[in-house]
Amino acid sequence: MKKITLLSILLVVPIVSAFCQKWLHFPATNNNRVDIGNLAVTGDSITVEALISFQFFAPPLDAYDIISKHTNSFDCSYLFRPTDFAIRTTAGFTSVPNPVTLCYDSVYHVAASYNGDSLMYFLNGKRVAAIHHTGAIEQNNHVTGIGNVTAALNFNEQFIGYLDEVRIWKTARTEAQIEANMYDLPNPATQAGLVAYYKFDDSYLNLQGNAQYNGTPSGALVLNEFNSFYHGRVAEPNCGTTEVVNHNDRNRTSFSQNFPNPFSSETVISCYIPEETKNASLEIYAMDGRKVQQIRISGTGKQDISITRKVLPTSGVYFYSLLTDGQMQPLKQILGE
Repeated sequence: MKKITLLSILLVVPIVSAFCQKWLHFPATNNNRVDIGNLAVTGDSITVEALISFQFFAPPLDAYDIISKHTNSFDCSYLFRPTDFAIRTTAGFTSVPNPVTLCYDSVYHVAASYNGDSLMYFLNGKRVAAIHHTGAIEQNNHVTGIGNVTAALNFNEQFIGYLDEVRIWKTARTEAQIEANMYDLPNPATQAGLVAYYKFDDSYLNLQGNAQYNGTPSGALVLNEFNSFYHGRVAEPNCGTTEVVNHNDRNRTSFSQNFPNPFSSETVISCYIPEETKNASLEIYAMDGRKVQQIRISGTGKQDISITRKVLPTSGVYFYSLLTDGQMQPLKQILGE
């Protein structure tokens, strides 16, 4: 698969003129969400998508659920986040990570699909990751939520920021279809395979037309608000056109996405530890929030940390962060095959 960089994504995305649309805003207060009913997607095909801007991330557990029909990996039907897309099928639970680190206060279109053979993640209309998986999507009785898990309200799963153009399909959309309709979806009532569509302009109604999936708000979320970070195009370069990892800034802690990701035998994380740092470590967490590894970093300056199968012997999804003098950086995801 052709390597996709954030810079190339910025260059291929056209500017659109109609950027006065309003968004759903989730402030940094506890237990916000929109319930849209028990939206079951059966069979072996699904697509989820949204326009997003996230504003805050409080590790170690905050997960930024965009769409959730899960409580954990054992009862997950589908789960969509800026960092990954997860499902459980008759063949088991799996997830595909978004390998591109996103910036705060910037606008992106994110999407994910499953077609019975592969899970795929899309950023700004371009496929950036895929893994092989099979089976029919498993079902549960949980109400589907936008912005948070619904079975048990949890600030640690809450999206904080802006959401718009939230869609759920019972078909696997192609890259061309996703890219063509990032900002607006015409004639939603007649779109084949569309199950739910929310624009949040004055209401939580399902614009696809099935009132069974009209939204019910919970908490202090704000409807119908302008997103000041959106100026008619995605991936506004508020923090630069690539991941912000500046190893030349001697006063700034930074660390990179591990590479390769997913990994089978070994992966490397590059980081920069400022000279005045007294204590530094790489912290690795399981999906349930348990700390599974702590790797002490003895030096300062640029460091390359190797993660092998000895460190993470079990396949699956993990999260990691850099802890320096008690300050934890935003989490990144690591996937062991």
